[in-house]
Order: sequence, then structure tokens, then C-alpha cells
Amino acid sequence: MNIVVTSHQFLPEFSSGTELIAYNIAVELQSRGHAVTVVSAKPCDSDKLPTPRVDHYEHDGLSVYRFWHANDIHEGQTHAMESEYNHRGFYRWFRGFLETRRPDLVHFIHLNRLSGAAIDACTEIGIPTLFTATDLWTICPTGQLRLANGAMCKGPAPDAVNCIRHLVETSPKESASKIGYVPNWLLRSAVIAVRYGLFRKKRQAGFIRAVSERPAFLQTRMRRIDRVIAPSNTMRELLVRNHFDADRITRLPYGIHAQNIERSERKGNEGHLRIAFIGQVYEHKGCHVLVEAVRSLRKLPIHLRIHGDLTQSPAYVERLRKLAEGDRKIEFAGRFPNDKVSDVLKETDVLVCPSLW
Repeated sequence: MNIVVTSHQFLPEFSSGTELIAYNIAVELQSRGHAVTVVSAKPCDSDKLPTPRVDHYEHDGLSVYRFWHANDIHEGQTHAMESEYNHRGFYRWFRGFLETRRPDLVHFIHLNRLSGAAIDACTEIGIPTLFTATDLWTICPTGQLRLANGAMCKGPAPDAVNCIRHLVETSPKESASKIGYVPNWLLRSAVIAVRYGLFRKKRQAGFIRAVSERPAFLQTRMRRIDRVIAPSNTMRELLVRNHFDADRITRLPYGIHAQNIERSERKGNEGHLRIAFIGQVYEHKGCHVLVEAVRSLRKLPIHLRIHGDLTQSPAYVERLRKLAEGDRKIEFAGRFPNDKVSDVLKETDVLVCPSLW
């Protein structure tokens, strides 16, 4: 089969999370004799977009096409926010790409930076589609359903007023900031008015329209996907709760390549208890909770290694270092190559995932 695998970013630029899932799936499909092409994205400021907007490179025998993404305004759109979920520029390129390649299947690993418009390109040509839900982006523009105060959100309200307020609370842009002072009943009225074409000249009107139309747009596109894979029961339940077709969703846990992983010969009571965190070192991953817990167990023989890129969120890493206060039980080990995962696990007794969402 000729298969296209998509991801919102890809190696070698990144080496954790969704891009590793996409990489492993692409490599496994290729090892089984399928012809695999990867389509990914790279974030870019709108005033720095290259020409052409899509480049190509090879990585570990995989052919990768990379779309340089910015939330820029396209035909019929009134706010750049709409390109976050309906990027007409990518749609035009991807449709032409599919018409030329004619793949037998497109496996979407993530649609962020590519947008739900990628599904339109497939359905219009008649190409079967598969989607793996690695996070909650299809429900929530932040991908987490986590509010600014840390509380969990149940999903978009019918008028998406809660999404508008959430994005305003977390957005540094002054153009939308005044909305934060508007009560819900008035904001709902504004959403209705904007949808009927009122207040077109107001700066906030385009933003309100774009955010309020996001849930329905993505729900419609996801109903066109032939099969959705949810890696956990929680993910499946959240998708169904937010109006995704339960009959199209299959729960399929993530797999790992286990052939190179060896069991440690170390006894559990020998020396320190070796704890590890492996993942993206961002606030929502909850690494500070783990550091605080280890710090509270002052007299116990514990050693914590934090594995992950320490450059992607420097302010948060600095916060972690201050929490650790130079404690020798806590080591910031940084990234490691994917082929070294067996070595890291052999040196670990307990792997902790303290994620907050």
C-alpha cells in the first residue's frame, strides 16, 4: 500500500511525544513493505515564511514533506485564528499532493498546524482516512482541556463562550483582551450577533467568529474520518462526550519496540531507589509535582533523573531548578537518543508520569 502519515512536527527537529509516535508508525509500516511518505509541519512567523512554503528532506529512509505553518488569513476568513483549524493554504497544497501521489490511505497522527481542512482534501478525492488521537486538539485549541487556573474543562459549550474566554485568559494579544471583562450572557449575545454578520468592523468580531465556529467545524470533519484510534479509555470517553461518533472510535493502546529492552539484574533493595521522568519538560506535564515530592522525602535513599529537552520551556526549567535547590538527589539529565531508551530504563526502578491533564 501507498500510505501518507501526517504529524504536526517530525524528526530530526523534535524527538518526543507525537512525532515519535508518527515516526514509529511510519517505520513499522515501511518495514512491512508499505510505501510511506510523511507530511509534517514547522511553525513559523507569518512575516518569515519561505518560498516555496513546503520543503523536503529524508530521515532514516523516510521521505518527509514539511509545511511551514503560520496562522495567516486566507480567502473568506476574517481572523488568523481560523487558520488554526481551517488552513486553506495547506488544504490547497495537500490536495494537489494527494492528486499526484494517489495514496491508498492517509493516517493522521495529528492535525495541528495542518488543520481539519486536510480531511476535506482526502474526502473530496475519495482517499480512506485513519486518525490517531494523541491529545485533545480536535476538542480544545490548547489540546489539553485544562483551564488557566489548572482546573479541567469538560469541553466546548454549544456557543463556545468558554473557549473564547479561555483563549483570552491565556493570550497575550491586546486585540482580544477586552473580551475577558464581558459577562457570559453578553458574550453569548455577541457570538450570535457576530454569526449574523453584525459588528464586522470591530476588532474582536473575527476572533469571536473563528473560535465559536471551531467545535462544529472539527466535529463535522472528524465524522468524515473512516476510523479513529484512541489510545486510552479516557481519550475515547472524552471524544464521545464531545460529539464524536462512538462507532468509529477504536481503543488501541500505544505499543513500544521491546526487542532491545533488557530486564535489569539489580535487586530492588540495592542502593538508592532510582526514579525517572521521561518526556517533555513543560508545566502541564507536572514535573514540578514530582520534584516537590522527592524533596519532601528528605531522609529516604532516592535519586530522581529528569529526562527531556531542557531548552523548550526555559522559564519552567528554571522554576524546577529553584524547586530542586541543588539537591543532589535530583539530576537534570536532558535528552537522550531514542535508541538509548533501553539503557535509561535499565537504570530506572520507577518511571513516574505526573501529568496534570
